[in-house]
Amino acid sequence: MDEDIKNLIEKNTKLVQSVYEQNQKIKHRITMMVIGSYLRLLLIVVPIIFAVIYLPPILKPLFEQYSALLGGMGGTNSGAGQIQDLLKAIGK
Repeated sequence: MDEDIKNLIEKNTKLVQSVYEQNQKIKHRITMMVIGSYLRLLLIVVPIIFAVIYLPPILKPLFEQYSALLGGMGGTNSGAGQIQDLLKAIGK
């Protein structure tokens, strides 16, 4: 009887150890997945933030050149005028 209980305890200990090792691997994978999702989010958000900050000063001379070529036809109803209004709003 004692021998059977010892064997069952040893078997149980081995199974618990293997479950613990599996849980550690799963925990590591989940941590890596969370870090990867944050990195993907940064890869999307950071370029958008830089574009909002740096594009208006770069595009302003470009739109001024096009409006000069069109003879000042860049009114508020045209697409270029709407883009200029948008750039002014972002620049503020």
